Amino acid sequence: MLSDKAMKRYAELANINLVYKDGEFYTEYVDPDNLYVDSDISRDDINLIKVIEELGGDASYKHSDIVVKEIPDNVKWHIVERHGKEIIRIDG
Repeated sequence: MLSDKAMKRYAELANINLVYKDGEFYTEYVDPDNLYVDSDISRDDINLIKVIEELGGDASYKHSDIVVKEIPDNVKWHIVERHGKEIIRIDG
């Protein structure tokens, strides 16, 4: 999970206008239908990678530890989520 600082930086790099209110991010205006969360961001998004590399440990929310893992271009992969933790799996 991304920290608020990381979400704000991501929005800046991705040129997305987000509204921040009561610890939540929204697109356009504050409405539950407009909630914008980090799970909406593709894990290979170049702006997300840049944010994590720029901010290091500050990119992670309280109990998370976000890191960038380099995967060769010719390798197929997917992410498995278990108990709130995301794990990269190489397709074989």
